[in-house]
Amino acid sequence: MSVPAMSLHGMMADPFAWDEDLLRRYDIHGQHYASFPTPASFQEKVGEVDYQRALANSNDSGRPLSLYVHLPFCRKACYYCTRNRVVTKATRLTEPYLSRLDREMVLVRSHLDTRREVSQLHWGGGTPTFFSLDQMSDLIDRLDARFGLSSSRERDYAIDIDPREADVFTLRHLQALGFNRLSLGVQDLDPKVQRAINRVQPRILTEALLDEADRLGFRSLNLDLIYGLPFQTRDSFATTLEQVIAMAPARLTLLYYGPMSQQLAPQQRIRREDLPGPEETLAILRTSMTLLTDAGYVHIGMGRFARPNNSLVMAQRRGTLSCDYQAIPVTSGVIW
Repeated sequence: MSVPAMSLHGMMADPFAWDEDLLRRYDIHGQHYASFPTPASFQEKVGEVDYQRALANSNDSGRPLSLYVHLPFCRKACYYCTRNRVVTKATRLTEPYLSRLDREMVLVRSHLDTRREVSQLHWGGGTPTFFSLDQMSDLIDRLDARFGLSSSRERDYAIDIDPREADVFTLRHLQALGFNRLSLGVQDLDPKVQRAINRVQPRILTEALLDEADRLGFRSLNLDLIYGLPFQTRDSFATTLEQVIAMAPARLTLLYYGPMSQQLAPQQRIRREDLPGPEETLAILRTSMTLLTDAGYVHIGMGRFARPNNSLVMAQRRGTLSCDYQAIPVTSGVIW
């Protein structure tokens, strides 16, 4: 699935006209858009009755269901992470979590028209592949029993993968469970950056999984990258992008690292002086967008890129593209 690598440094005209003064004026940290509403927007006054009313309104729409399942366990803490997760090697903790998750399914199911099958499913985390293969099978069975999973070829069933926590047997099992989309966390391929964020992940792990997923026929493969991490420069991140482009994933997600060390203890392990400054961070973003568009990727928006024949690009052209509550682009909006 790989394509020949090419030298991309300093050979392209910048196609993006940005107002530098405007960017400097609004260069402040705020809530990240990747969850909407943002965590700060949740209030005690929104209670059970409001939730039930929202579910009833969803039934009135008659649209298929879309489910997100949060599986929060990780073996190691990545210092940049802002997700709600439990860092542990004790796999026994997963069983009570799955039991409570099933209880929540039962409660929600009682308010839903389950004739609306689940056309979109996303497992995120944490590290969903922290769970054993048997546990993943059990969770799929519970989801099917409570809501009714789709067997349509048009379904979108995606899962976040940590290449350090998966192998070819994992991918085969996920395919058997009905997953047809994979998102692999890469962040950066520079070993110095990886050590600084406590995520040492040799490139061969990512390449091996991408090759196997492509051979198995997964519909779409996404790689997550993060810019603004310690020790990154426009040149070092361009080197990472050259290697990623050679892997030829169908989709790429380019996320910004926004320090929140006062609220998140792991981020305190990242030294402020090791982070790229505002000018360099902006240069990394500009260079990245240029490299990706020159390599044939279409900028969907909000840091998402896809190949021209990908379903996201086609939906964008048709005017049917929307975002789910995590600001992840989807080809149709069916969130309950």
